[in-house]
Amino acid sequence: MPDASTVEFEREAYLEALLATLPQSVAIIDRDLRILDINPAGLAFIGVSSLEQLNEDPPLSLVSKEDLPMFKKRVHETFDTDTVSPFFQLNLFSVDGKPQLHECCLSPMRDSSGKTIALVHTCQDISKWQDALDKADRTSSILQSILTTVPDAMVVIDEKGLVTSFSKTAETLFGYSESEMLGENVNKLMPSPFRDEHDGYIARYLRTSEKRVIGNGREVQAERKDGTTFPMRLEVGEAIVGDHRLFTGFIHDLTHRHETKEQMQLMQSELMHATRLSAVGTLASSLAHELNQPLTAITNYLSAGRDMLEDLSPESTKMLEEALDESASESLRAGKIVHRLREFVSKGEVTLEVLSMAELVNHSTTLGLIDARVKGVDYCFDIQPDINHVMADKVQIQQVMINLMRNAIEAMENSPVKQLTVAAHSAPDNRVEFIVQDTGPGIPPEIGDSLFDPFASSKSEGMGLGLSICKTIIEAHGGELTCEPVPNGGTIFRFTLQKAPKEQSDVE
Repeated sequence: MPDASTVEFEREAYLEALLATLPQSVAIIDRDLRILDINPAGLAFIGVSSLEQLNEDPPLSLVSKEDLPMFKKRVHETFDTDTVSPFFQLNLFSVDGKPQLHECCLSPMRDSSGKTIALVHTCQDISKWQDALDKADRTSSILQSILTTVPDAMVVIDEKGLVTSFSKTAETLFGYSESEMLGENVNKLMPSPFRDEHDGYIARYLRTSEKRVIGNGREVQAERKDGTTFPMRLEVGEAIVGDHRLFTGFIHDLTHRHETKEQMQLMQSELMHATRLSAVGTLASSLAHELNQPLTAITNYLSAGRDMLEDLSPESTKMLEEALDESASESLRAGKIVHRLREFVSKGEVTLEVLSMAELVNHSTTLGLIDARVKGVDYCFDIQPDINHVMADKVQIQQVMINLMRNAIEAMENSPVKQLTVAAHSAPDNRVEFIVQDTGPGIPPEIGDSLFDPFASSKSEGMGLGLSICKTIIEAHGGELTCEPVPNGGTIFRFTLQKAPKEQSDVE
């Protein structure tokens, strides 16, 4: 068993070794704030190799002016109370003037009688930690500022679908406060049946790692606190933190966009209807002439029939039958014109249906080619036998065909040759191409590039809406309306429509 002197020696050697290897600075200071001893880590911080190289005034010269009053107070309190001081922070300077933030503590050092004769001053450099903490705080503040001002709502959930973050915009959008949503399942923001299915989506992804929504935006329905639903665009990102996953959802409210789209569709429908009414107005005189012919013929046939009633011989009876048949035929002809006109000006609902191309052409020419013969226009049709049915809205496509035919007739008003060709044939990708070709002067160069723009017109009295609306109609049908000059004079307008499924299967 070692004696007391040996134990004391071993204890001193142990403490000496401990102080030499500690990364923290350890100094012994007296009541006058003089350094009595300091370990190697402290010397290294100050920038000297031995205690003798220090000035007479350390550690006061090492403490920043702002912290000096506080440091003196801490020293005196520790001496007076004879207790270990709480941890405090000091800005200390090495000899080369480099500032560093330290976390410090003061502990009484007693003699054999128990009297405090000095203080042990321990310091640990926390500059890097504090910088990292400040940087994290700044980053957090910036992130919080971004999340507060970003127009899209943001919701963060964990692997169980529980909300871990709920932005200010999300609070406004959904009507929940962040405190109400934290720890709640995110399916609370979804209407049925999506609410019941959402946990299954997360479980499937965690099981298979197959991304369906993550990285791919999707339009879905959401539900507010008051129970109302709205359309939203959802973008989901994934972050892996240690062994855990977090999913960040950015939500863009599409309510206004949908309302605007509906309003635009309504305005477009109203504009299309207005242009049809306008077209009927320009056809008024021609319609009067066209209807006057069958009505005059009916009047003449009926007048002749009435005269024949005075002598009902077999010969006159046969003539009377013929007169009545012709009257009926002319009545049907007039009725057909009126029916087509009523159908054309009706608003109706936009409906894509399977339509016969031949019937579309037939119905459109009833109004489109009125007074064509009177104006000296010859016309021909070339509907190839390999096409028949298309998918279209009958009234809208009739509007396009009638507009193109009427424009062609007007364009040839002063042309020496007046030939209108209406054709239809198969086109690539299971489509049908419809063609209207005239022998007019062509499109003026000054409006060539803006021909389909609203209010662009080569007519002195035209509004420039007809072709613009025609292009809109065709594009809404998934087709394309184009225009090109004819080398020998004239213009060709082309548009495409999708073949009906029945006809596609026949072709395939």
